[in-house]
Amino acid sequence: MNVFRMRDLSASQSQHWSVCLLQDAITRPMLRTSNKTVKREAIDVFKQVQIYMGDRMAKSSPTLAALEMVTRGWTNKELRDEIFIQLCRQTTNNPKLSVCLSVCLSLSLSLSLILQVNLG
Repeated sequence: MNVFRMRDLSASQSQHWSVCLLQDAITRPMLRTSNKTVKREAIDVFKQVQIYMGDRMAKSSPTLAALEMVTRGWTNKELRDEIFIQLCRQTTNNPKLSVCLSVCLSLSLSLSLILQVNLG
């Protein structure tokens, strides 16, 4: 199930997004930004996404990785959309259904917390 509609993307961009689950670290953010801090943070956060989903081995627990993601998104408004896209990307076509369900729960909790900060 695709969350995003691809009709505004060119054929090459659509093909780029068709391979969704990434096993390797990213080298640049998935969203365009001119903010160098966000570019660095996006790469680091993706590692946390992979740890949380069990796609990357780490000494820290998946719960700590999730806390790190939420904290970074909470403190950096420009990073929030990047984290959302990264989570969507890693859950699309992911064979680990239980992990995808826990990500969806965490994502809904994170979004509600972030919205409360923005509205409050």
